[in-house]
Amino acid sequence: MTSFLTGALGDYLGDAVAAAVGLEHTDAEFSKRAEAAFKHADADGSGALDFGETYAACVAVPGLKHLSEARAREIFRRFDEDGSGSL
Repeated sequence: MTSFLTGALGDYLGDAVAAAVGLEHTDAEFSKRAEAAFKHADADGSGALDFGETYAACVAVPGLKHLSEARAREIFRRFDEDGSGSL
C-alpha cells in the first residue's frame, strides 16, 4: 500500500500519508528505495559513496539542507570505519 501512495503522491507526501494512517514499508519496498537512493547518490558509478557524494545526498534531504560541511565530515568519518574515504 505504501508503494501505491508514494507512486501516486511522491515519496515525501506518500510517506507522510502512510505514516499518518499507520502503514509501514515492507522490507522489499525499503530495499528497493534504499538501492535507488544509493544509485542516485553514487554520481561516479563507483559502487561506493565518497564524502562529496554523501554530503550532496544529505543536503538534498529537506530536514538536512542546513547541515554544515564540518558536521557532515565528522559524521562521515564515524561511518568510514576503514578510513578509505568512501562508504
